[in-house]
Amino acid sequence: MVVPMSKPAGLDSVLQQQKSALANEVAEGSRSLLERSSTSPSAGKVSGSSSKGPVEAKCLSKECLPEVAEQDYVSHYNDPHGNDRPMASMGLFPPHNLTVKIYVYQSDEVGAIKELTSGQKMTLTICTIGMWGTQTVLHKFLEKSSVRTLDPAQADFFFVPAYAKCASDREKKNDQQMNQAYIKLVQSLPYFRRSGGRDHIFVFPSGRGATVFRDWKQHIGQSIFLSPEGHFTDNYAAQAPYFHTHKDIAIPGRLDNRKDGLVAAAKPQKTRTTLGIFYGTHQGKETRRTLLELGKRYPSLVKASCERTPKYFEYMGDSQFCFAPRGQSSWTLRFYESFFAGCIPVILADSIELPFQDVIDYSKVTIKWPMTKVDETLLEYLKSVPLEDRERMAAAGKAIRCMFVYNSDVSSCNALSAIMWQLEKRKRVFQQSHEVFWLHSGEMVDRSLDNMGAWRGPFNTNNVFNAEPTQKCNPTCHEGGPNLCLATENGIVCKGLKAGAAKC
Repeated sequence: MVVPMSKPAGLDSVLQQQKSALANEVAEGSRSLLERSSTSPSAGKVSGSSSKGPVEAKCLSKECLPEVAEQDYVSHYNDPHGNDRPMASMGLFPPHNLTVKIYVYQSDEVGAIKELTSGQKMTLTICTIGMWGTQTVLHKFLEKSSVRTLDPAQADFFFVPAYAKCASDREKKNDQQMNQAYIKLVQSLPYFRRSGGRDHIFVFPSGRGATVFRDWKQHIGQSIFLSPEGHFTDNYAAQAPYFHTHKDIAIPGRLDNRKDGLVAAAKPQKTRTTLGIFYGTHQGKETRRTLLELGKRYPSLVKASCERTPKYFEYMGDSQFCFAPRGQSSWTLRFYESFFAGCIPVILADSIELPFQDVIDYSKVTIKWPMTKVDETLLEYLKSVPLEDRERMAAAGKAIRCMFVYNSDVSSCNALSAIMWQLEKRKRVFQQSHEVFWLHSGEMVDRSLDNMGAWRGPFNTNNVFNAEPTQKCNPTCHEGGPNLCLATENGIVCKGLKAGAAKC
C-alpha cells in the first residue's frame, strides 16, 4: 500500500458513472461499425450472379466483424488455455495470493483517454484483433480483475488505457498527433506527479514500443512499459533503448483462436517427419533469406516459404522444431505459436527479451542459435538432438504455455496473472518524485506546500525526469568537467563542473 493521499473531488460520482458511460461508448461504436459495414466496398455484389438476383459477397474485413458488447467482452476474449490450471500449481510463484492493487483510469475521470481508446474506426473488437490485441485485453481484463481497486489511495500501480497501435493504424494518427494525444493524456493524470510516473503502467503492444509517443523520454521515462518488444524495431533503432529491464515488463503477444488449430494438429515428437519450419517473408533480413534458401535446398528437412498456406497448422504440427527468426524487430508471434504446435522453438534473434525470465528457464524449453550461424551447421545440429531430449523439451514447453495466453482470472496460469506477479515484486510502501515533499505529519505536499491530493491537471510533465537527450554546451563548459549538459530544476548545466562554474 502506498502513502495515503486525498481523493480528487467527485471521485465517487465519477466511479458510479463509469459503467453507463462505457456502455454508451460501446453501443455507439457498434452502430458506427454496422453503418460502415453496410457501405463497405467489400460488402457489395459479386459479378456473375444468377437470374434470381445478385449474390451477396461475404465481407471478411475487420470492419464487418460483429462488435462484442462491453458486458460480454471478458467472457468472449477470456482464453480457455489460460484458466485450466491454477497458478499455485506451477510452483513458480509464492504460495500466497496476490496482494497487488491496480487502479484503472477511466475516460470520464480523464477525458484525454478517449482520444487514444475510441474513434470512428476504432472499436473494442477491431482493436483486440491479432497479436497487438494486448492493448485492449489488458485494459478490459484489469477492469474485471480481482486486483483492481477503485480507491486510488489503496493502489500500488495505476494503469493508463491507451490503444496505441489501433490509434495509429486504424485512426491513421500521424506521429505528431500521437505525440500530442499522449502529452495531453499524461498531463491530465491526477496521480502521476506524486511518483514522477514510476507507478504508472502503459501498454505498447508492437515492436515500436514507446516510440509511438515521440517524447516519451521527457514525459514517461520512469513509467512501467508492458511490451512484447524488449529490443527495438529497425525503423526506430535511433530511439533505442526504449525498453529497460529494470522497470519494464516483456509480455507475450496476443495469440488469437489459431491456438486451437495448432493444438489439434500437433503430433507426438516421435511421429513428426519434418525437421524445421519457417513460413514468412524475408523482410530484407539475411537470417530469413537463408531459411527460405535452406527450404529450397533441403525440402525433405525444412518447410520454408514466403507464401501463405492453408496447411500451416498441419506443417507446424509435423515439425520437430519451429524457427523464430528476427524480422523488423526481435519478437515474433511464431515463438508463442510453437508452444501450442508442440514443436521446439529455435530462437534466431540475438537480442530478444523473453517474458517472465525470473520464473521460466528458457534453456529447458527452447534453443537459441546465433543469427550468424544459420546454415547447414544448424540443420546438422538439430538432426543430432535425441528424441528423448526433444520429447522432454516439448513436454516442458507444454507445461508453461499457459503463461503465454490472456485470461482475467489472476489465480490461474495465464499471462495477466504472471504480469501481476511481476508487479507484486515491485510494490513500494513509499512513492516520491522531485515534485513531492512531506511534513512531519506524513502529509505529502508540492512546492507550494499544498496537499498533493489537491493537484489538478493539466500538469506540466515536460522535463520532469531530467531525461532530455544529452546536448553539447558552449566551450566554456569544458573547464572542470566534460562538455555534456544535464537538465535540472535550475536550467541546463554542464555535467561534472566544479561548484561556481558557468551554466550553459
